Formats: sequence, structure tokens, C-alpha cells
Amino acid sequence: MHNDNDLQSLRRLAASLLVVSTLLLLSAGNSFAKDAVREAEEGIVNTEESSRMAPFKLKTLDGKTFDSKQQLNGRVSIVVFWRVGQDRSLKLLSDLVELRAAFPEDELNIVTILSGKTDPPEAQQIVNELDLRFPVLLEPERNVYAAFGIIVSPTSWFIDANGTMQLTYPGRRRDFLTTAKAHVEFLLGRISEEEHASRIEKKAAPRSSGTVGAPIRYRLAKRHLNKGEREAAQEQFLLAWEEKPPFAEAGVDLGILLLEDAKPTEALQVLKEAAELLPDDPRAQGAMGLALIRSGEAKEGEILLRAALANGLNEPLFFYEVGRLSELQGARDEALNFYKTGLKLSIDTKP
Repeated sequence: MHNDNDLQSLRRLAASLLVVSTLLLLSAGNSFAKDAVREAEEGIVNTEESSRMAPFKLKTLDGKTFDSKQQLNGRVSIVVFWRVGQDRSLKLLSDLVELRAAFPEDELNIVTILSGKTDPPEAQQIVNELDLRFPVLLEPERNVYAAFGIIVSPTSWFIDANGTMQLTYPGRRRDFLTTAKAHVEFLLGRISEEEHASRIEKKAAPRSSGTVGAPIRYRLAKRHLNKGEREAAQEQFLLAWEEKPPFAEAGVDLGILLLEDAKPTEALQVLKEAAELLPDDPRAQGAMGLALIRSGEAKEGEILLRAALANGLNEPLFFYEVGRLSELQGARDEALNFYKTGLKLSIDTKP
């Protein structure tokens, strides 16, 4: 038998190495040529099947109520999720200022949503400095953000006059302004589908398509993680996951990062699909088990997680989680063994 001090000491040590080892495991990837990196960075706008937006109500920065059902109908709209302290978000807001000047308000509606807890005076300072002449909605609890599955900030929605979402645009590309103008003109009916496609194609760098482009993005994401650029890695995982067909391994890594960001609902949505594409992959099954546990479905999640470990999953994150569950259930000897295994893997993973 092991005493409580042994268990507590191992738990603390395992937890201290957990973040480092997880990032190392995520970032382990192959090197590739500079032109492949540039190719992925110059990717094109993500297009998705159109869908009706669920209505929402939020307070604006100046205290008014914004009702999407009333205010996102009748005009083409761009809705942007952004956050304070992010250079990409600020650059995108500057792009929106130019778009506002290019299209009259009776044709184009621009709305931005500031997600997460933010100091209103700080947000107002940004509004003043950039001379933003469109609503800034506050969403401190990130409910809308989560409900629509937003993963990367900034993310832009292009919505037609009927309130139907036509395009989702994660991140901020260097040619956002020119491609956004083409999207708006197409949704306004000013240009044909052929001209729209032509204008977008001219602004996009040559790139591989489908399953060829997705592995490039995936390796780029791994490279970003190696350099400690976690947010850039998450964006590339997302883009690889959203390829058609989706790159399933990118979905697994994206789901794990979302779990680290305390977003179990979004993680579970991604991991369920990834696990279906990788039914025999223990890492996909283990990650989905972890997402179920974090979503309150501990029993089902633990079954998946233990099965994944039995099938060869060999990463400290998952051993530590099963150890935690064993400890909660009073199985201290078992918990200690899982902590020890996770700890050894963490040490072996360190460079």
C-alpha cells in the first residue's frame, strides 16, 4: 500500500510536467520545405454549406440591445468575432473600416462581437482610435461564441440579406479586404458566380487542394507548436480540419487544444467527428473520452479512455486523467500507478 503523501507528491509532479509534455507531443512533426509553409499560409477563404443563423441578443458597448433576428435581416451582413490584445483582430477591424467606407449602410451591415471578459474602457479606446462606425457587441460569457462553434479569433461571417450564413472565414488573411469586397459584391448580386470565383482565385496564392493541402497545413501547425506559437498552430489545425474531406488527425489535435482552453463543448463536437473518421485510432478515441469527461459524461468517457490506453495510447495527458479518476473513486494504488506511468512518459518526452 502507498500512503497519501506518495500519491499527492506524484500527482503534483505529474501535473507540473503535464503541460510541457502535452505541447511536446502535439508539436512532434516532420520538417518540410519553406515553399510548403508559404503555400499553407496563403490559403483561401473557407467556404461552408449555407445555414440559417440562430437568433441571439447581446448588449452593445454603448448599452443598447442588439437583436440579430431584426438587425441581420434585409441587408448583406458581415459579423466578426474578435478580441482585445490580438494583432490580427486589430488589423481585421481596420479592414472593416475600409469596407464600411466602400459600401453604404443600406447595402452592407457590419457588426463585431467582442468575446470574453473585457474592460469596456479598453474596448472603447480601440473604437475611438480606429474610428469604428459599426456596433461592437459584448459577449463576456462567450455563449454565442460557443453555440456557433467559433474556434479562432478573429472569425468572420458573411450573411446574405435573408439572414443565411454563406461563408465562414477563420483568421485574418493578408488579402482579406480584397476578397471580402468580392464576397459582398457577389452577395449583393452585382457580380456573377463565375466572376466572383475568378476574383477570389486571382487573389489566392497557388496551393495544393483537398487532401494534399491539408497535410501541409497540419505540418505547419506542428511547426508553430514547436516554436511556441500556439494560436497560429490552432488556426492551421482548424483549416486542415475544415478541408474537404477533413484531415482527421488535425481534428484530434485541435480537439486537445480546445480542451486545454477549457472548451469541452467545442472540443467534443470536433472529436466526435474525428473519432468517426479514425475508428481504430487510440489517440482519437482517448481524446474523445477526455472530452466526454470534461463535458460531464465521466462514465462513458472513462470507458473510452481506458480502452484507448489498453490499445496502445501512450501519452502522459491520458494516463494522468485516468489516475485522477481512479483517485476520485478511492482506488489509490491504481491511481499511483497511472501517475507514475504518466510521469515517466513526461520525463522521457522532455528534450
